[in-house]
Amino acid sequence: MIGSVDQGISRIKHRLSHKKVLLVLDDVDEVEQLEKLAGGCDCFGFGSKVIITTRNKQLLVAHDVEKTYEMIKLNEYDSGELFCWHAFQMNQPPLTYQDMSSRALSYAQGLPLALKVIGSNLANKNLEEWKSILEQYERIPERTIHELLKISYNCLQAGAKRIFLDIACFVNKEMMGSTKEIVEACDFGARFYLEVLVDKSLITSVPGDDDFFMHDLIRQMGREIVRQEAPLNPEKRSRLWYYEDVLKVLSENLGCNNIEGIMLDPPQQEKVKWSGMAFEKMNNLRILVARNVQFSTGPAYLPNSLRWLEWEGYPSATLPKDFSPSELIFLKLPGSSFRLREPSKIFTSYVTHLEFSFCEFITEIPDMSQSDET
Repeated sequence: MIGSVDQGISRIKHRLSHKKVLLVLDDVDEVEQLEKLAGGCDCFGFGSKVIITTRNKQLLVAHDVEKTYEMIKLNEYDSGELFCWHAFQMNQPPLTYQDMSSRALSYAQGLPLALKVIGSNLANKNLEEWKSILEQYERIPERTIHELLKISYNCLQAGAKRIFLDIACFVNKEMMGSTKEIVEACDFGARFYLEVLVDKSLITSVPGDDDFFMHDLIRQMGREIVRQEAPLNPEKRSRLWYYEDVLKVLSENLGCNNIEGIMLDPPQQEKVKWSGMAFEKMNNLRILVARNVQFSTGPAYLPNSLRWLEWEGYPSATLPKDFSPSELIFLKLPGSSFRLREPSKIFTSYVTHLEFSFCEFITEIPDMSQSDET
């Protein structure tokens, strides 16, 4: 266990400064990550190699990386093989699909992620369905990766779209190992929809494990779909995850029934001045996550529609008087002043995850059973 970033930097230098190492830093998006994990040549022994992948070339320039290599797109042969494995589970298309496959390859432009997602989207479909979907790709004026990926999203059922957007907006990299439990808290039927998303290559599963991963470009595409619901009015969107948008909505009581999920997790601890009534108009709120924030007062109202309630440092000793969620699954109030007084009001038969770590006023958990039916 490492107590702080500074301690981690010191330990890296102490243990590895005389060792020849191979270090791979994948998908770096901030200079600070490079500075802390691969600070300079004195961090590792002579002959060490550090490989960095990023979509921002300027990061490498800022960190004085000696050699850079720009990944080229796949050639025609490799593109066709990757596409066919996802579309047909073989390395080349059946004769009747050759022309259609060539059209699909032209849209992906040699991008591995696009080839994988487009191929998965066309899998197990007949020629007429292929034609219909490929026509959607043709209508994209500028075939950016986001627009190509969005076609697969548009083909999803409503429930799968809902789960996909929940993951894109609220399940970050550190939480992906708990994806299955989290999305089941967000919606019934989540297990089936997760399998659909895996089949479409919109998320990736780890064989023999419950872990799931979502590519950053796919996550960005999902968040852009939500942003486009109301580009200039965050309070009218279905999901809020950018902390400045959330702070504005809470402090100005701008919420409405459109909002299904909120995650407030700023990079540095923020103080929130609010009336406590911001959730009064959010009667469809299923997800509420608050971390690294200090509220001026506790909530006077919480929607009974909540299924995932996670509030680090919850500012009150009790939950609102009229809060009686019938489908609550996740309840996490770590580091709070919360006290267990009437557990039967909040612990329904659906609750599967509880966390009261560092709650100084909770020393034991009472009997949660409510009746013979629960």
